[in-house]
Amino acid sequence: MKRIALLILCLLCVADASVYSSEEAPPRKRHTLSDFFSPYFEISGGAMSSNSKNQTASVINYYHDREKDEMVYDEDLHYNIINFDGWTYNVGFRAGAYLFRFWGVFLDNDLFLAKGDYRYKYYSRDKEDFLERDSRLRYYLGFGSVFFPFNLFFDSTSKYSFLNGTFAGFSLGPTYLYGQDKAEKKYGMDYEDWEMTFRFEVGYLWEFTEHFFVGVAFKTVLSFNNEEGDEYKGGNMPTDDVPLNTKSFGFVIKVVRK
Repeated sequence: MKRIALLILCLLCVADASVYSSEEAPPRKRHTLSDFFSPYFEISGGAMSSNSKNQTASVINYYHDREKDEMVYDEDLHYNIINFDGWTYNVGFRAGAYLFRFWGVFLDNDLFLAKGDYRYKYYSRDKEDFLERDSRLRYYLGFGSVFFPFNLFFDSTSKYSFLNGTFAGFSLGPTYLYGQDKAEKKYGMDYEDWEMTFRFEVGYLWEFTEHFFVGVAFKTVLSFNNEEGDEYKGGNMPTDDVPLNTKSFGFVIKVVRK
């Protein structure tokens, strides 16, 4: 009986030893500040096809037809029309913070050189317009965010980690127009020298080092006049006329630190 009890005790000891390994458990990874926060910097440059139109809606909607020498009613009558078609070449800089390894917030700066054809027309019903080729500067200053959505799902060891370079971003702020006074002096058209701008982009970054990346993005830039018509100095613009007066589309190359 004693031998049987001793045998059972030995078997229990062997079973217990097999459950607990003699190897030490790996230490738990400790989070560092860089897991939650790191500086974000970006330099970019590129070119975009751009067109814009500044015009003021008529309040009375009557136009004097010189050939007929009579007043003509036009529901869609506009005056002081400036059209631009051409290219904008830009260099930009962003500075901010990269949070939780997927979200960046930044101050957005861009300098644009707009080169192309500027056409001036006093009334939308006029047959003639005036063409000038010109170059003007535009400066954008806004706040924005960029997201790397796949970083939430895949780490560097995943077979889908190549998707982690995909990003989408946006920013919002004013664009200041330099050289607008040329039209004011020559053609008597009185417009403000800024417009509210929304910018959106999607693209991809390739890893160069642990923190530095090179990439490309497709960028869309849309600019609006505000709903009160305050951009027009002394203009009688209806409050419900909120024109989209600038559209630009193109590609930029980026160098990013995050």
